Amino acid sequence: MAKSERTALVTGAAGGIGRAVAERLAAEGLRVVLSDRDPGGEAVAGSIGGVFVPADLADPQEVWRLAVEARRAYGRVDVLINNAGFQHVAPLERFPLDVWQAMQQVMVTAPFQLIR
Repeated sequence: MAKSERTALVTGAAGGIGRAVAERLAAEGLRVVLSDRDPGGEAVAGSIGGVFVPADLADPQEVWRLAVEARRAYGRVDVLINNAGFQHVAPLERFPLDVWQAMQQVMVTAPFQLIR
């Protein structure tokens, strides 16, 4: 399919659902910016003709840099797939506060920052 003028940003795109979504969007003709803290995302981006921007969404400064770099890649972002995330399983009384805060940053605050 011919490339469109639409650009998608997919977080958590180095593997699993994020990779599958990025591949499908590229197959549908969108220009795709992939992001992940896993450097394996670079190979995925190369395989679909996309752009890889490594970023750890647990760091608000990295989120800001990702937003800037994603727009710089193609001039704009039309579609945002907030796929990045992680899980930690523990009884509430043993659930570490720092892990809770990182989860909130990656799965709540970072998507808000990217949408904004």
